[in-house]
Amino acid sequence: MKKVLIISYFYPPANFAGCERTASWAKYFIEFGYYPIILTRQWNHGQTDLTDNVEKNTLVVDYLQTHEVHRLPFKSSLRDRCAQYPWLKPIQKALTLTELVFSNFFISALPYSNFLTYSKSLLKKDSEIKIVIASGRPFQTFFIGSRLKKTFPALVWLPDYRDEWTTHSKAEKSGVLKKILFFLDQRSEKKWTSNADAFITVSNHLVENISALIKKRGVSILNGFEAQQELPSEAKCKTPCETVTFSYLGTVYPYQPMNELIDSFKKIIDQNTSKKEIKIRFYGVEAMPSEKEKMLKACAGYEDYFIFIDRLPKESLQSIYASTDFLFLTNYVDIQNWLVVKLFDYSVSGRPMLLYPTDNGAMENFIQETNVGYSFRQADHFVDFILGYLHSDSPEPLSIQINKTQLSHYSRKNQAQILCEELNHFHPN
Repeated sequence: MKKVLIISYFYPPANFAGCERTASWAKYFIEFGYYPIILTRQWNHGQTDLTDNVEKNTLVVDYLQTHEVHRLPFKSSLRDRCAQYPWLKPIQKALTLTELVFSNFFISALPYSNFLTYSKSLLKKDSEIKIVIASGRPFQTFFIGSRLKKTFPALVWLPDYRDEWTTHSKAEKSGVLKKILFFLDQRSEKKWTSNADAFITVSNHLVENISALIKKRGVSILNGFEAQQELPSEAKCKTPCETVTFSYLGTVYPYQPMNELIDSFKKIIDQNTSKKEIKIRFYGVEAMPSEKEKMLKACAGYEDYFIFIDRLPKESLQSIYASTDFLFLTNYVDIQNWLVVKLFDYSVSGRPMLLYPTDNGAMENFIQETNVGYSFRQADHFVDFILGYLHSDSPEPLSIQINKTQLSHYSRKNQAQILCEELNHFHPN
């Protein structure tokens, strides 16, 4: 059995989208000839705040049949401790800036610098570990991967980009300070990946962008969905009742046209002459307070229709799906070839998804080929579709047949197999 060390800052039982990718590798690699050794930090069950005090903050190693997990104590930095006191916000900002600058030069500036010394000890003890993957964000874990490669030259070192770093179209911002930080980040990205053997990311589009910068070969491994016992054969609304519910789950980013979507929902509310009530629910958007604030302002005057709910435990997903009719999402401005995690989660929920505005690219193509929902290029088409559903007298819920053959390709197990086949090029024996 071939061993691979996977450095993943985010990992269950924390409740972050970044946890699921490496957790699926830990689960499925064993079926394709690899034994994963996961290195992460201690998290509380369902934790959604990076700076929460950890209940069990000691080194714990879980040895499982499929993999092992090394959970290192969380070292709360002074910046993290300041975050708990609003009146210390100026100091917190100063410390954040200090960390952003110095982490480009010194691993000791990272709150999780203990990852490096612990990784070295693992590699010294176990010569069978031939491959190390560091999954970013945080991208500073690439610093650790690069250092390990220097210490153990025979090691195969692969950075995993869950997102773009400095090649992202929104990465470089205006202002002298932000330009300096961008320069330091891009310098670090090139430096830390210069001794990488290849890199991993989540789409072919990102492979092209990142490869153009760091001059390395990349491989696309999609995030995918966690396969259930049986994929749903149809995506349908719940049984018709007096309330039609639309739900959005997860973080909202600055480059999502959420106001455009909210404005369309307001038109629908104004033009709805049916006896059905409309509820639009947002779960977990508090992860970016500035975006939530913008959305609250956009919903002014329609507060009875737009509902904001804090992020719920993963175990609550099924009850959310059961109580909704449609799951909706938007495009990501200037990004056409990226399948976001939310898209995969929605696809196996059994509920139809609505994409508006469409990305005119990968997300729209995914919805069309798997037949898990609808995408809309124009606001009036989106509005007319929903009004048509609201005004329908049909006693049967809307239902569409899913293309299960196409959908099955996107399972996390299938994507793990593709990655292991790539690893075999570096570790043929």
